[in-house]
Amino acid sequence: MKYLVCADIHLNINRRFEDTLDALGQILVLAPSLNVDKVLILGDVYTSRRPHSKEKAAFERWVRKLADAGIEVIILKGNHDEYPDGTHSYSEFTELQIPHVTVHNNPAIVDNFFLGHMLLREAKLGPIDYQHPDAMSTDELLAKFPNYRGYLLGDVHKHQLIRKSPLVVYAGSINRVDFGERNDPKGVLLIDDKDEVGSYKFIELKSRPMIQYDIDLSKALPALKLKEIGDAIVKIIYHGTPAQMKKVTKADTWHNSIRGYCKELIVQHDVITGTVARDERVNESITPQKALELYLEKLGELSPEEKADIFKLGVDLIDAAA
Repeated sequence: MKYLVCADIHLNINRRFEDTLDALGQILVLAPSLNVDKVLILGDVYTSRRPHSKEKAAFERWVRKLADAGIEVIILKGNHDEYPDGTHSYSEFTELQIPHVTVHNNPAIVDNFFLGHMLLREAKLGPIDYQHPDAMSTDELLAKFPNYRGYLLGDVHKHQLIRKSPLVVYAGSINRVDFGERNDPKGVLLIDDKDEVGSYKFIELKSRPMIQYDIDLSKALPALKLKEIGDAIVKIIYHGTPAQMKKVTKADTWHNSIRGYCKELIVQHDVITGTVARDERVNESITPQKALELYLEKLGELSPEEKADIFKLGVDLIDAAA
C-alpha cells in the first residue's frame, strides 16, 4: 500500500489561486505515476470556512480526477473547514457519497495511522522556529492515542519530522502561503508499506519563489540581480527616518526596475521615529518576527506565557500583512 500525504492546501481565489491550482496539478501527476493507493489530505483545504464556489469547484474536480483514477481520497477536517453549526466545507462529498472519497472528523484513524490537524509543542513555527509552550506535547499525544504505526499531522505549514519512532511528522503546506515561509521547501509525503516502518520520502513540489529585500535608507541602494528574480513574488521594505524616507522617491526607479521581472511586487515602508536606542541586533538581515522576539526579550515585566501569547498574535498580524 502506498500513501501520498498532503496538508494545508488553503485554496483562496483572492490569494495566488493559480499557484495553488498548479501545486494540486503536480500532485495529480505524481499520484498515478507513483502508483499511489490513497491520498491523505490532512485538513485546511480552504482558507475560508465558507469557501467561494470557484474554490469548491476546483477542489471537487481535483478529487474526482484522483477518484476516477482508482485512488482513494481521505479528507480530514481542519480548523478552517468547520462551521459553528457543525456543518463543514466537504458536505457535498458525504451527501453525494462519491466512490473512493471519505471525509473524517479530526482526529481520525486510517489503516492504523493517526491523522490529525493540530499543533504540537515541539513544532517549529515561522522563520525563527518559534515553539508554542501551551500546545500539546508529543509525549502527551502518544499517551492519549497510543500504539499507532505513525502520526501524520497537518496545521503547521513547515514540513518537519517531530519524532522518528514512532513516526510523528508534519506534511507541511503544498504552497508558500506568506513571506514567513519564503525559505521553506513545499511538498508531499510518500509512505510505502514495503519500506522500513517509520520511513517516508518528502517529495518537493515546485513552488513560486518569494524574495524579500530589506533596504536601509541610510546606506546606498544595493545592486540588483534581476536574473535571480525570475517569476518570483518580491517584497521590498524600506527602513529609515522620515527624512530618509524622502529618498524613496529616488528609489522608485530602483524598485520599478524589478516590476517588469517579477510576478508581483509589494513595497512597504518602515518609518523609524523617536529617540529610542536601537538594538544593534535589529537590522536588515533579520525578519520582522525575529525583531518582535528581540523586543519581547526586553520586557521583564511580562511572564514567559504572556510573551508567548503576544508573539503569536504579532506573528499572525505580520503574516496577514505579508
